[in-house]
Amino acid sequence: MFKKTIKTLTLALGLVLLFSPMALANSVNIIINGSYANENLSETKNYRTYVPLRFLAEELGFEVSYNDETKEIIISKDDQELVLNLDSDLSKLNNKDLKLEEKPYLKDGRTMVPLRFLGESLGLDIKWNEKAQAILVNSKENEVYKGKKVFLDPLYAQVTLPESWKDEIELSYDFANQGDLAVISKKLKTYLEKNNLDGDGIIFLVENSTSPLLESHGLNLAYDPSIERFIYLTKQTRNSFPKDLEKELNDLQEKYVQAFKSLEIYKDLDKKVKGYDLLKSSDKKIKEIKDLEKIKNLIAPWFYFDNTLTYIREENEGQKIYLPNFIDRTSSKLSSKLEMFYNKDKELEKYFLKFYEDPKKLAYASFTDSYAQREIKFFMKEILGYDESISDLKEDKNILFGDFQNGSYKAYKDNFGNKYIFNMTTGYLEYMSK
Repeated sequence: MFKKTIKTLTLALGLVLLFSPMALANSVNIIINGSYANENLSETKNYRTYVPLRFLAEELGFEVSYNDETKEIIISKDDQELVLNLDSDLSKLNNKDLKLEEKPYLKDGRTMVPLRFLGESLGLDIKWNEKAQAILVNSKENEVYKGKKVFLDPLYAQVTLPESWKDEIELSYDFANQGDLAVISKKLKTYLEKNNLDGDGIIFLVENSTSPLLESHGLNLAYDPSIERFIYLTKQTRNSFPKDLEKELNDLQEKYVQAFKSLEIYKDLDKKVKGYDLLKSSDKKIKEIKDLEKIKNLIAPWFYFDNTLTYIREENEGQKIYLPNFIDRTSSKLSSKLEMFYNKDKELEKYFLKFYEDPKKLAYASFTDSYAQREIKFFMKEILGYDESISDLKEDKNILFGDFQNGSYKAYKDNFGNKYIFNMTTGYLEYMSK
């Protein structure tokens, strides 16, 4: 056991891995400008993280060349030029002499360089995420995306989209079991409806999380270290686009993936959510508060959530309620949020609970169809106010997404046309009125 006192180092300058299990690992995850490097590229040596020079530099837009006569490696971009030599711990940055703590070395034909040194020399922003065991490497200069600012309140974020975005896409929050936000192609949606095909026209999803996305088919859009929160984008990989629209939709997808790189997280989330007022939980006479108290015990009889902040906003002739940042009594500290929408007659139209970490941590059992039906009927009676004569629910199999195909969720409809999605692993419910 190490007892040596270790001084705290600034990660943006250092990223020296301290004495921990990660410090002794052979490699760590690397995320470069939001994209996950899906190879084991890094190496930890003498408690320093080394990365392949050419791979990292080129991913960040630098040019890399090699001078065979002088044995020098030259990394350049705009007015920056860094010169290294495999046989020396001396280097030059814009003709100014620098000294490396450890000299570069070759591994499997790749030049390995200390990440700390690259961060300092090339002006990179580098952070360490302990939970995901990942290094986040970003260029400090951010391209300014021109267009119209759009507020994404359920994500507690904003994004700059092209002025014409409303003609091309829809932003939908009605797919909670797939992601917090679905970006839908209007053309694809019309095509599917016209040809009586299943699907919703989704071209990608945007997700809240407490860990970065470690998948090559997505992109980490934003990170707020103060509240340990990521927002990432995942492209739809399960369903291919129709052949006659494939190129057009791929171009549209790429256009809005680039636009969503401008996403910014709201600051001071726990003080005030943009556009929302605080709903006082002390007022027990308010219908929304009464429903919340019922739901807390309904969604998991063995589990109780305690939240400190509840937000309410007038929206579309109704009220939208947000309960972010639940903390559960088992101290697993899963980050989550509950959302509800009431119409002008105070009727609940939508409800869902969303976890930002793997909710399987909460699972006590795998739930059965009969259990799901019983819980949904209880919800219908206690929250929606239906009488005791509730007919059996019909299973809705008209869903294409993988989580439904592998049985993680089941969708049901009642005889009134309302829709319910039940998580067969955790026992949690989403409700959408007709």
